[in-house]
Amino acid sequence: MGRAVRARPRTLSGPAQTQDPSAPPAVRSQHGHPRRPLGHRRHDLRLRDRRPRRHATPPARRGTRRHVRHRRGGPDPVAGSQLFPDTLPALELLAGDYRHGVLSNSSLHNQDRKLRVLGVRDRFEAVVCAADIGISKPEAAAFHAACDALGLAPYEVAYVGDQPDIDARGATEAGLLGIWLDRAGAGGRPELQRITGLEQLPALLRGDTRFGAQDTFG
Repeated sequence: MGRAVRARPRTLSGPAQTQDPSAPPAVRSQHGHPRRPLGHRRHDLRLRDRRPRRHATPPARRGTRRHVRHRRGGPDPVAGSQLFPDTLPALELLAGDYRHGVLSNSSLHNQDRKLRVLGVRDRFEAVVCAADIGISKPEAAAFHAACDALGLAPYEVAYVGDQPDIDARGATEAGLLGIWLDRAGAGGRPELQRITGLEQLPALLRGDTRFGAQDTFG
């Protein structure tokens, strides 16, 4: 003997409930509890389990994490740094008459650590870095920031660097005495003040009236 049943559209809970007339009907058992047709059981399971699967490492970030681990576990570039043989003798010769500072396009964290590893951090009164002041060489403001750190006017400061344009020309255009440290002896820049080793620096400074030479026109 057949039994009449009342079918009703199924609803899915969500931000806004909507009815789907094409969905399979829910059926009531003889006890009055809802019962779903067996043919749609797998479909219903998929609807209930809609949570996205979690990954231990999101795909878009996996390469980044491996890269970070590689960098952290790789060789330390600072640990392998060495001073040129003429660096300490030049600093010693200049220590009594000149103040020293550093201007770098690096960050203060890296540069300070490098100077400490090399054992010369205490020889520099100021360390100014582009990453921290937001201005980099050869912009004049970067050189002026270094002068301000020493409390000196640009014309009272000599800047020595191994890049002819970023260092020597940039410093000269900012009003400092820009000196190109041309260790390779490349030459070819007659407009720049040039030395090929730091052992030449004391004589160059003491020959300039801004840095100790006697003014013959006084």
